[in-house]
Amino acid sequence: MGDEFKLYIIYTSYGLEEISEILRPHIKSGFNIGPFRKDFTRDKNNVYHESNRRFVLMKESIYLSLKESGYEDKENNDFSISEYEIRNENQAPRDSLMHFYFPSNPNNKLSVQSKMKYIDETGMINPEDYFVHDGIVEFSNRVSDQTRTIIKIAIDERNCRVSWCKRFAFRNLKRVF
Repeated sequence: MGDEFKLYIIYTSYGLEEISEILRPHIKSGFNIGPFRKDFTRDKNNVYHESNRRFVLMKESIYLSLKESGYEDKENNDFSISEYEIRNENQAPRDSLMHFYFPSNPNNKLSVQSKMKYIDETGMINPEDYFVHDGIVEFSNRVSDQTRTIIKIAIDERNCRVSWCKRFAFRNLKRVF
C-alpha cells in the first residue's frame, strides 16, 4: 500500500490561507492535496450552518507528518486532523445506486465536472471510469464503492448537493458504461 489519497477531517475555525500555512511544511513536491471543502450542518428548519469541520482529500504521508507534529490531538482547539471513517449513513440507501445525482443546471454540471477532473488528477480514479451526465455522475465497474463514497463526501457542498442516484432515474439514463 503506497502513499494513497484518503479523506480527512480538519477541525478548525481558520480560513483557507491559515490552513495552507499549517499544511505547507508537511507537503512534499507534487500533487498531494485534492479537493478541500467546508462542512455544513442543517437544522430542523432546513437552514445550513457552517461547522468547524473541513473535509480534505490528501496523501496519507501528509496526515502522518501532521500527526507527528501533534495535530491529531483533539485537545488542540485551533487545529486538529483525523482520518474520516465511512459510516453506514454514507452508503447508498436501498432505493438508490452508487452513482451520484446532483441538481441539474449548467452551473452545477460545470462544478461537478471540475471537481471530478480534480479528483482524477489525484490518481484516485481514471477519467475513463466516470461520465458526468446532466444531473448524474455514472461510474464504471472499476471504481469501488469505497472510492465512490469518499468522492461523494469530498465534492458534496451546500450550493450543489450530491446524493446517491435513485434507481428509477438511473433506469431512464442513456448509459455510457
